[in-house]
Amino acid sequence: MRRYSWIPASIFILSLFFCHEAFALMVLKGDEASRYVGSLKDHLMSGKYTYEILARSHRDAMHGRFSDGTLFNPDGGKFLYPRRKNGDHIIVIDSPEGREESPVTEDAWREKLQNVLEDDNTIPYVFLDDARKELAILYVGVGTQVNAKMNGQGLLQVSLTVEGAKGTASTYRRRGPFSD
Repeated sequence: MRRYSWIPASIFILSLFFCHEAFALMVLKGDEASRYVGSLKDHLMSGKYTYEILARSHRDAMHGRFSDGTLFNPDGGKFLYPRRKNGDHIIVIDSPEGREESPVTEDAWREKLQNVLEDDNTIPYVFLDDARKELAILYVGVGTQVNAKMNGQGLLQVSLTVEGAKGTASTYRRRGPFSD
């Protein structure tokens, strides 16, 4: 009896291995992402992308831009925003609780996207799953930290933090005749 006591445990572990859905994520950045996308306009127009410009309520004084990033969803799915503040964002792609955003069209490209991508957000990121299926494309500006992961539901969660956006008020030391 003792000789075969490992069999139930082995079957359980193997069942977890085969039944658990893998949530692998591949992130392409910079030149590698640019090569993958090629001509961004052509790439976006060839699918049914939706987009969101992560606009700021005021111009970023440190980097001189009006947006923190531009995010594209290749399947036209919804965007969920667990956190959305100037310089500090968390976005979940294709969340059922999210909201629908605008589709990428010629007019949207000409009126909004082209300027934002040329002026504010020039650094590309492409997020792919383990089968190399495109999950999202993100463009950010200089000084933006990007983190991404597959959350517990298997959805892409992207975090953006713009350098100097968090904690600047609490670490700023006033100088001059009006300081404490």
